[in-house]
Amino acid sequence: MEIETPEPGTKPFYQEETLGDALLPVKMLRGGVLAGRLVAPHWHTFMEILYFLEGGVELTLNATRYQITAGDAVLLNGMDIHAMKGEASFLVLEIAPGLTDDIRMPLRELFPSDDACKVVRARENDRTGMQSTLAEQMPAIADAFDTRTPGYELDIRGRIYLIAAALVRYAAEPAGPVAGERPARQHSEGRRVSDGEIRRRDIARLEDLLAYLREHIREPLTSREAARLLNYDESYFCRFFKRMMGMPFQRYLTLFRCARAEELLRGTSLSVAEIARHTGFSSGSHLTASDRRCMGVTPAEERAGRA
Repeated sequence: MEIETPEPGTKPFYQEETLGDALLPVKMLRGGVLAGRLVAPHWHTFMEILYFLEGGVELTLNATRYQITAGDAVLLNGMDIHAMKGEASFLVLEIAPGLTDDIRMPLRELFPSDDACKVVRARENDRTGMQSTLAEQMPAIADAFDTRTPGYELDIRGRIYLIAAALVRYAAEPAGPVAGERPARQHSEGRRVSDGEIRRRDIARLEDLLAYLREHIREPLTSREAARLLNYDESYFCRFFKRMMGMPFQRYLTLFRCARAEELLRGTSLSVAEIARHTGFSSGSHLTASDRRCMGVTPAEERAGRA
């Protein structure tokens, strides 16, 4: 049994899943981004490590952009909103947060809290061994998943513990991140609220909004109407959404509709005009223009590529 290889292109906007089993709650994938395609903004409940093998992408991580090239790695905690555009191949290691609970070292606390420290550069001084550990262990974990020789689960667990040990050293580096959450902020009611608590609250509101979009994808939706759903005024909502997702709401809504249209193009025989109606576009030509602008391909090219 080989590593799962998903289709390059769009990803779900929100992922929550059970990884592996109790012995090995992890998943390894071989990922890729095709030229001109966008991996849409999304987040997970699990931890994720990306190790780039070839090419390069522009990574948007919590609304900040980074240029990523071969040999770089990205450490993503749960609820980190990220997107990619470029042309690259990479390994993806998805890890359940409870994997290291048996050694009383929660994985969420080992992953960096400082966004800038979540990007591990191949070309920088590797004082803590973080980059060299990832460069050695990520391909080895992929090979172990591919071959699945007796005892491979323990082999993979051991290699993830080596990565965890490197994370501890990385967090202890003076110029690096500090494990755990940043100092708490003073809330308007006077109660001290951590950054992590604020982020969980904001993510929950985004989940509510995305759930509404999925249910009402055929219907038009303005920024004012979206703001009303969250009990925000429109100007605050627009700032909030762009800060969280890295793009204006209307652009994201078009991308959301295009992603659903691509699912229907791949999985049904509906015409482009019918799919346009199902996904909130005014016509087939409107869908075609939006798909070319947002996804880098037309509906006809998308369908032909999956034939």
